[in-house]
Amino acid sequence: MATLPVIDLAEFSDQNQSKNMLEASCYWGCFRVINHGIPGPLQSQMKAAVRALFDLLDDVKRRNTDIIYSSGYLTPTLKNPLYEGFGLYNYDASSQTDVDAFCSLLDAPVHVRETIKTYAEKSHEVIVNIATKLGESMDLKDQNFGAWPCHFRFNKYNFAQVSAGSNGLQIHTDAVFLTLLQEDECVGGLEILVPGSDSFVEVDPLPGSLLVNVGDIAQAWSNGLLHNVKHRVRCKDAIPRFSIAVTHRADTPTHGTGRWDGIFCIHLTARQPTSQTEKEQNGCQLQSSVTAHPNTPLVYRHSTLIAPALHRALSGG
Repeated sequence: MATLPVIDLAEFSDQNQSKNMLEASCYWGCFRVINHGIPGPLQSQMKAAVRALFDLLDDVKRRNTDIIYSSGYLTPTLKNPLYEGFGLYNYDASSQTDVDAFCSLLDAPVHVRETIKTYAEKSHEVIVNIATKLGESMDLKDQNFGAWPCHFRFNKYNFAQVSAGSNGLQIHTDAVFLTLLQEDECVGGLEILVPGSDSFVEVDPLPGSLLVNVGDIAQAWSNGLLHNVKHRVRCKDAIPRFSIAVTHRADTPTHGTGRWDGIFCIHLTARQPTSQTEKEQNGCQLQSSVTAHPNTPLVYRHSTLIAPALHRALSGG
C-alpha cells in the first residue's frame, strides 16, 4: 500500500509543505490534501447527491450526451463492464449557471441541485488554490489558474462478489492539468503505478482528505518535470463504489467559456534555464497555456524552440 504525502493546505506557510507538494508531484504524480475547505458534511451530501443521479432512469441519464467522445454519460462497456459515469464537459463547474443547466437537464431535485452547486463552488476554489501553490513551488507566480475551466466526472463502479479482482476502470492517465478526487470512504480499490516499475500499489485511505492527481497537461506544461500518474480501479469489495472527480483543464482559445473547440493547442513562451544543470537536462524551459483532449489533431505553435522533454510529450515519443 502506498503512503502518499499529505499536504496541509492550512499550514502552507511552512516551506516544507511546498517542497513536499512538488516532490510528490514529480515522483508519485499524486498526493493528498487536508484542511482543504470542503467540510465533511458537504462531502457526505455530495456523495448522496451523486448516488441520486445514478438512481435516475436510463433515458434521463442519457440526456447527459457527449460533447467529445466519452465525455457525457457512460454506460458499462466490454472494456469497462463495471463502470458508469456522468461528465460535465460542456459545463464549467466554476459557473453556477452551467452547473444549474446540467442539473436541469437531468431534472435533479432541488436539494440535489443545491448540493452540487455548493460543492462545485467550493471544489473550484480548492483546485485553483492547489494549482496556484504548485505553480509557486516551481517559481511560477504569474499563472492565472482561476481562469482555467473545471469539469466534473461522477463515477460509479458496480462491484459485486463475482467481479472481485476485476478492473473497475482500465489503466489510464488523466488528460487534464489536475484532478481533485473525493474517493468513496467505504470502498477502496484505487491503485497507482509505482514510478519506474510495472507494479501497482493500493492508495492508502484517509477519511476527509482529497486526492490530487497530476495529469497529462501538467506534464507537458511543466516541460516533463511533473509526473502524470498511471492508475486504475480494482474491485476489492462487493459494494458499489462512488467517487467525484473535479478536473482542472488549461485555458481555451474561447477564454472563460470552459467549452472545447476541438483542438489541442499549446501556446508557449520561453523561459531561460536558471542553472547549467537545468540547461543540460531540459534546454529552454517553456511556460504554456494548454487546451487538450485526446481525440483531436495535435496543433501547436511556439515562440522559440521546443525543449526536448516537452517535444517528447507532444510527439508521443
